[in-house]
Amino acid sequence: CCCVMEDSRSSGVVTSPSMAQQHPTTPPLNAQSVVALLSDSAPTHSGLEGYQPLCFGTDAFNKPDFSVDEFIADCRRRVPLESVLNDLTEYTASLQSELVQLINKDYASFVSLSTTLVGLDDVIRNLRSPLLQMKQRIQAVQSCLEAYTQELGTKIKEKQNVAAKKECLELFVQIHDSIAKIENLLKIDEGKNIIGNNDHMLPEDLDRAAIHMSKSDKEKKIANILLNADEETSKLIQRVANEFNQLKFYVSKGEQYAFVRVMERRISFIENCLQRGMEHLYRQGLLTKNTDIISNCLRTYGAIDRIPEAELIFRDHIARPFLEQAITVTKLEKGKRNSTEGLADIYAEILAWINNECKWILDISNKIQGFDFLSNGVWTELVTLTERVIPRIFLPAIPDAFYSNFMTTMNFIEAFEKFAMTKPQGLDSLRANPSFYKYKKKWDLNGNSYFQLRFHEIASKFEAGLDASLIQLKPPASGQPDAFALTATGALWESLAQCWHTGIYIPQLTHRFYKLCLQLLARYSAWLKGHITPQHLVPGAPLPGPLPTDLLYIIHDLELISRMVLGQYLTSLQNTLSHLPPEALDLIEEGIKVEIDKFKAAATAAGSLICGNITQQCYSNLQPLRAITQTYRMTNKPMPKRHSYYVPRVLQPLTQFMKDNAAYISADNKNLWLHNVIQAISEKYYEMSVELLETLYKMEDFLKKRGAAGGAPSGPAAATPSSGEDSDTSKIIRQLVLDIEEFGREVTAQGVNTAGFEPYQKLHSYITQAETNRS
Repeated sequence: CCCVMEDSRSSGVVTSPSMAQQHPTTPPLNAQSVVALLSDSAPTHSGLEGYQPLCFGTDAFNKPDFSVDEFIADCRRRVPLESVLNDLTEYTASLQSELVQLINKDYASFVSLSTTLVGLDDVIRNLRSPLLQMKQRIQAVQSCLEAYTQELGTKIKEKQNVAAKKECLELFVQIHDSIAKIENLLKIDEGKNIIGNNDHMLPEDLDRAAIHMSKSDKEKKIANILLNADEETSKLIQRVANEFNQLKFYVSKGEQYAFVRVMERRISFIENCLQRGMEHLYRQGLLTKNTDIISNCLRTYGAIDRIPEAELIFRDHIARPFLEQAITVTKLEKGKRNSTEGLADIYAEILAWINNECKWILDISNKIQGFDFLSNGVWTELVTLTERVIPRIFLPAIPDAFYSNFMTTMNFIEAFEKFAMTKPQGLDSLRANPSFYKYKKKWDLNGNSYFQLRFHEIASKFEAGLDASLIQLKPPASGQPDAFALTATGALWESLAQCWHTGIYIPQLTHRFYKLCLQLLARYSAWLKGHITPQHLVPGAPLPGPLPTDLLYIIHDLELISRMVLGQYLTSLQNTLSHLPPEALDLIEEGIKVEIDKFKAAATAAGSLICGNITQQCYSNLQPLRAITQTYRMTNKPMPKRHSYYVPRVLQPLTQFMKDNAAYISADNKNLWLHNVIQAISEKYYEMSVELLETLYKMEDFLKKRGAAGGAPSGPAAATPSSGEDSDTSKIIRQLVLDIEEFGREVTAQGVNTAGFEPYQKLHSYITQAETNRS
């Protein structure tokens, strides 16, 4: 390692005299000399701080996965290898210059370090001996503390063992005292006599002898004590049960000990006696409706954690006998074979029994936590008997009977839940009962064929109405404006009403019946498309025969059914679905209105066809207009003074149609159709008049040119009119004026004001202007 120093005059670094003496032969070096020593071929680049190469970044050399080959290949893609070599050379010189600067920066501290460490070895040797002595003392103290700690741990373990044995002995004493107390309450004293006379016997032998000796006598004596159905006995049983519950707690803590296993027979004997006494007393209390005995028994069953047994006894001895005589096929049929008319009476009898015969024990159980006789006693047995005795009520083969059974059952469940709500969380407990879920599952309408049967029933009747004769035999009477004209529309209305009819609609199937309602409306719309078609119209040709009235009947029924659905039907539907939230009702109404809008569009299309049909008939009556030219051309007829014969006939098909079908045409449609038809006829009248006059003008110009050329037409009609005589063209135009005025009077007679009717005014202006120009 060579020490680098720069000349004080060039770099400002001052060398110490001591270092100069220690290294008299080492001259100070500057940056250029160091660079020259490190790289003879590298040019010097002093003062290139912050230098950046041209073709690579400096951080590329700091990557942990740096590869020379990849680096050269990357640079070569951008610049030639000569440029890469030059940049690397310059960057190397920059790094070397920075290295020299770092060395010179801390050089003085590095050189003075050798003078600072003089005598450090002597100081370390002087401190070594005291430190070793201190370490030995600390190790001795540590060994002593470890010995004391080990001895203390041993004593603590011995104390813990003694405490555990003491606790075990106390547990044994508690178990023995508890058993002795219970035996004393139950007058079980044979065991004590045996123990007193046989001190030499082992505890296991004494216990075995006390249990097996005169066992029948003991059970008989205990039975006499516990099987009395009075309040004293119930209190005794409650005391025994409380003590026995505490005994079970003690046993659970020491069940792994042999002493406790020895006592298990005596405990089992006590438990059996207590169970028989409690069951007998509980049954007697149920039969006699003794509230005090039942209260004590229920508290006892709750104390010993045998609530299900109490509920099972109630179910077997109280609920089952009544329900077996209440739920029978005879009561269900009510004298009619395979009938279910008696289901409502069966449910009513059960509800009355609960209210009259079970209310007292329900009130008691509501005050004692844990009991649920309504769910686990009555309801469970009711479901079991119903599924076994009268399973026919679940069959949906006859929709009317199933509907009656379903609604009756739902009402019964609602009334049954009211009894459950008299207890806190009673309703939740009832609905959480497996039998309740099972019974509701029996009536699951999603997997049931009830709706499919109703769907087929309603849809088949509706399809039969669509396939029937299109038109009824008689039009609606004047006193019955709301009568439908089409059989299909009447079938639609009846089917829509059936969807929500009492006896068919079930609230749980609201979504399906609503879908059926929309399907009926959509099917009717599709049926209309097959009848509202332009098949009766032939463009450019008149229609022979009368207008088909089916389009008119369709429009009448569409308007009527739309009013009825958006009016009374929606009102009735909202009353039926009042249990739904307002948002759902709004969506239902919106869906129906979408389908009704299709009806309105169909009515508009049918109206357009009717107008087109009438217009074609009116066009036929307008054709004589073309014969006016022949009437006055070359005939020397006088100037016309009245309208043509065909003009009153032009609007005759429209007038006759409105008159014959007034019962089916609303005021709005009448005005609309009159306007549309008269507008079309006026436009056609205008086109034919323009065509006639243009042809007339061309003919007149042709004759004038021929006359000027010296040609003389033959015949009287070809003569030029003398002074004071009217030309044929003037006569024809005058006839058109008279016809247009008469046509205007006919339009006015239809209720259309010609003064503001633009198509007529356009026609009238054109003809009158033509007459003015001829004047």
